[in-house]
Amino acid sequence: MQPRIFIIDDNESSGKFIADIVLMAGCTNLRLFDDPLSVIAAVSWGDLPDLVISDFRMPTMNGFELLITLTDIVVTFSGLIVTSDMESVLEVSDYFPVLEKGTPGFTARLSDLVQTVCCKTGSRLSATIDPGISETQNG
Repeated sequence: MQPRIFIIDDNESSGKFIADIVLMAGCTNLRLFDDPLSVIAAVSWGDLPDLVISDFRMPTMNGFELLITLTDIVVTFSGLIVTSDMESVLEVSDYFPVLEKGTPGFTARLSDLVQTVCCKTGSRLSATIDPGISETQNG
């Protein structure tokens, strides 16, 4: 059974773009959300993700706040923040890995991270920041 992947982005085209990358990586068990509160509701009702890919800036709460909230509900999952506003996310990058949207290699790095979770049972992503230049480490 493939890992369950949640993608959260309040920008529909950005969410679909990330979903396309996840699908190209070979993972088809995914669900898109445009609101963090909908994710919390789904998880509360038992729809549990293995990987959560969240935009950072969203109206009701940021991606970091969402991932922290989910850790209170779901004990084991990997979280990843994607953003085009790296300056705002630097303060939380010690907790979850971060990828910068629109940088060279973004698609390849996101695909690699998704494959790490999809192909390695029990694999989790380490909290490393990826400014679009350095390699992201896996833990």
